[in-house]
Amino acid sequence: MKEISFAYFKEQEAKHPGRRCFALNPDIHQTSADKTYFRPPFAESIKLVFEADTGIQLRHGQEPDNWYCYLDENQLLSVQNWQTLQGSRVFLRDCLSCSIALDHNFVPASAPQSYTQIGQLEHDAKKYRDEAAIRQLVDLYCEEILGLPSYADASVISAVPARAGKDFDLPTILAARIAERFDLADVTPYFTYMGSKGQLKETKYEERWKRLEEAQLVMSPEARPIIADRSTILIDDKYQSGVTANFVAMVLQQNGALDVFGLYAVKTWGDRDNS
Repeated sequence: MKEISFAYFKEQEAKHPGRRCFALNPDIHQTSADKTYFRPPFAESIKLVFEADTGIQLRHGQEPDNWYCYLDENQLLSVQNWQTLQGSRVFLRDCLSCSIALDHNFVPASAPQSYTQIGQLEHDAKKYRDEAAIRQLVDLYCEEILGLPSYADASVISAVPARAGKDFDLPTILAARIAERFDLADVTPYFTYMGSKGQLKETKYEERWKRLEEAQLVMSPEARPIIADRSTILIDDKYQSGVTANFVAMVLQQNGALDVFGLYAVKTWGDRDNS
């Protein structure tokens, strides 16, 4: 995993597209000479899962985001099946080793907007503290972890840490229950905000990283032996702009994490809902 910094995050954030759901955008194409090929819009997150699942290697072309592979008939069937099996997964381009949301929060092109099934669970679990919804989300996260290469091999888990004094925090609950299910080391309690974090949803998008720096998120020294040279799964319920997830991943990396794999219930349709 490349060293995470604000500059690197801004570099990644400026690239488009920043997400891909293969159920909405299949990426099998044909050349003018009728050669079939698979060409995802970016390598981040996608390449790791695609190559591990299919055994097909993506080639890097001359352009930065030009990753592709030509397909014979058998490979074509394999890649078509792979795209179908991704279901509602949303692959995200950011600074983490891999970032994936289980679904979008809203049904595509719904008017008025209606929640997806997972979007409804996330909404009910967060707003109403619905225990049945929380249990279903935990099951979905666990199923996803077992089905994703590298995620299943992680030995550490962390939620995106909540601000001090928050009486209910869904990511913390999810991480703790997933940790119990898989016997993972949950390092969420080792995080501390030395300054005031406040509610970032009320902070303008372009000011969020600075606000997080001012909040001085640190980990206690006891966490380092747990994290060092190991892979960590980073849990949040909702991925919006990615600022917070990338900032927390940076702190985990600074404390020795070898890789950070992000997993989120939903990706919002908007990337800068609080701009």
